[in-house]
Amino acid sequence: MREDILTPIPGDNPSGANLRHAPIYDQIKEARRQEDGGPQGDWEHEIKTANYKAVVQLTQDAIATQSKDLQLAVWLAEALIYQDRLPGLSAGITLLRGLVESFWDSLYPELEDGDAEFRATPLEWFGNYFDPSKGSSPALAVRRIPITKSGLDWFQFKTSRSVPSEAETQGNETKAEARKAALAEKKLSPEEFDLAFRETPKTFYRELEADFKTASENVDALDSVCREKFGDVAPGFRELKRALEEVSTSARILLQEKLKQDPDPVAPSEVPAEGLEGAQAVSEGGIPEEGLESSGNLELRNRQDALRMLIAAARFLRRASPSDPVPYLVLRALRWGELRAANGDLDGALLEAPPGDVRVKLKTSALAGDWNKVLEIAENAAAGGCGRGWLDLHRYTIRACEELGYTGVALTLRSNLKALLADLPKLPTMTLADDTGTANPETMDWLVRENLFTPAAWGESSGQ
Repeated sequence: MREDILTPIPGDNPSGANLRHAPIYDQIKEARRQEDGGPQGDWEHEIKTANYKAVVQLTQDAIATQSKDLQLAVWLAEALIYQDRLPGLSAGITLLRGLVESFWDSLYPELEDGDAEFRATPLEWFGNYFDPSKGSSPALAVRRIPITKSGLDWFQFKTSRSVPSEAETQGNETKAEARKAALAEKKLSPEEFDLAFRETPKTFYRELEADFKTASENVDALDSVCREKFGDVAPGFRELKRALEEVSTSARILLQEKLKQDPDPVAPSEVPAEGLEGAQAVSEGGIPEEGLESSGNLELRNRQDALRMLIAAARFLRRASPSDPVPYLVLRALRWGELRAANGDLDGALLEAPPGDVRVKLKTSALAGDWNKVLEIAENAAAGGCGRGWLDLHRYTIRACEELGYTGVALTLRSNLKALLADLPKLPTMTLADDTGTANPETMDWLVRENLFTPAAWGESSGQ
């Protein structure tokens, strides 16, 4: 990127001129334009693809020399993702922050009588737009970032996991037909992705992990600056954050698989053995096992003691009789009761996010078909604060119970979840304290498919 891109433009206005109706806008739009590769009928012609190299050149030259314009900047940031992947995204976000912080008084789009809503529009598109059928967007570009050295992306990874493997088709006519149909549609087979994965070095995933961390931190920093500058009309970045979360989660899963094949050297422990005595046990889900103290002291001194005892009792009962709905309902009565007690005021602190590795552990265990482990991780998470609003874990618990034959538990939890969402219809569309959704796209689809949540009902309740 040009070193002078944040240098004020000479003249009376440090942001230069408004180019919205200038030829350069049309040139950039044409460079970004990409045609659908579907059947063309009688109008067959060469398919137009986006020229992101031209977009990068045109936009950065215009921003540096003619106009400090957020619309040009978001187009540049998107093109940088396609050109330079995650480092490109970070560079684009750094530019957006610089423009908002340094050129606020004169930046384009201009303020309208002090109102910043129109100015927020390009950033809202940058952070929240995602509709692949209608064109590209930063959230789409992130999902197109290669997650193998050969260039396979997140969409191809997800598709390959939905196609039955050759081994799964043996003796199973239904899966054999499904595989045949998928391959006829040119879908990527699991064997093809697995081969690409095996040929990708561990260092690739280490670098990807670091790049995702940097990009996510940059999005959070931009979000913070926008909240400060735009106030009540601040743009959101939920869809971009969701894309980063989805792809980084898959990348972490792949890294964990690499580490099974090629473990990192283990450094000698610096913790003396006696230092482990009395340490709090940690569950599979990364949630502290807040049970009885090692001394076996049963005296209740305060509310926290009572909650620890309640959670420990529920955990004991579930492990002793996993097909009994009672211990599952105990945890949900506790955590969902806290939601209902808020009388609809579900702030970020109440909608606690899960510990960072819990999402990965749940997904990894589910992909491996280890449903006992999925159940253990999900229910340990349900005991914590994230059990209030993080709906993904309840989908995992219900699926695990179905797979393990605990039909009564699954039916009971479905019924209770439906009742919760009837009382709190906005919950599936809200965000947790870390700005990730209470329900990821897979969970949202599941909620609608299982008739546990109706988007129309939420719209009616919110007056939309």
